[in-house]
Amino acid sequence: MRSDVLERAVQDAVAVLAGSTLVDIRVGVFVVDFVFLGDNLTIIVRTTKRFEFSIAKDKPKSFDPSLESHDLLVESSEFVFLRGLRCRGATLNLTRFEVAFDSDARLWIDLVPKDFEPLELIGTTGERHEKLAFHHVL
Repeated sequence: MRSDVLERAVQDAVAVLAGSTLVDIRVGVFVVDFVFLGDNLTIIVRTTKRFEFSIAKDKPKSFDPSLESHDLLVESSEFVFLRGLRCRGATLNLTRFEVAFDSDARLWIDLVPKDFEPLELIGTTGERHEKLAFHHVL
């Protein structure tokens, strides 16, 4: 069980996503990084598991970076069109992490107790964003 101090720190990290812009999406081997830029903070949301998204009020779609091969009939890479959108707000609870964008687009990751580090929140500051402000592994 998380301590109250850690829980507050994680919730504060999630709260700073509001007002930031999704400036980059990095797809790697078994991982996707969503890079948000705020006024003086860069926040990386790194996921190693299936996430879902919708652009505007479209039907939800999903992508799973943990798969060795991707089935384009089941998965969608259209999440790249979230790039450039401004975050309206973000929430995190025991079962879900969700980001809402100004254009009614959404990105969410369902969390279950058996997940092994499905999500990381990394914040950096400084002139070249070289200073670690926070790093939370959920």
